[in-house]
Amino acid sequence: MTNINTMNLTKGLFTFCLATLMSLTLVAQADLFTKQADNAFENEAYFEAIDLYKKAYSKESDALEKGRMLFQIAESYRMILDYDQQVIWYNKALKAQYDSPEAFLYLAQAYHRQGDFTQAIEYYNKYKDAAPDPLKGEIGIERAEIAKEFRDNPSRYIVQNEILLNSAEYDFSPGWAGED
Repeated sequence: MTNINTMNLTKGLFTFCLATLMSLTLVAQADLFTKQADNAFENEAYFEAIDLYKKAYSKESDALEKGRMLFQIAESYRMILDYDQQVIWYNKALKAQYDSPEAFLYLAQAYHRQGDFTQAIEYYNKYKDAAPDPLKGEIGIERAEIAKEFRDNPSRYIVQNEILLNSAEYDFSPGWAGED
């Protein structure tokens, strides 16, 4: 009878040790992905950083760190100018209680760029309330209201893309041409 109890105790202890080692491995793996993701972000490898942050997020248990990772994913999308994903991930970061006024500002700017001026104004106001320097929020609200006014009351001018001059890249600078 004591051999059976000793054997059960040994099995239980072995299972506990194995589970502890496995959880430590997962924590170490999350830390590794996080360090790699932070390094990729600092080196401006944003696509790689997005993938690594997503892997680290699934293995992370700390709520504050998860919120930071969500913000970093949104920041990566902001750097690659993907406004749709930017809105999704900033909203996730805010829902995860990520406490940074910049999250409100960048979310407002993403909505602004998408043409959703009502949402942009809402988040500019949240930024203005949370930020130590609310000037950016006030300027954003003013610009969003002007853009909304222009959209609601268009002018008689029509702007069209000149396919022969413009490429798929970011073209800028006006060009002047003569009558011929």
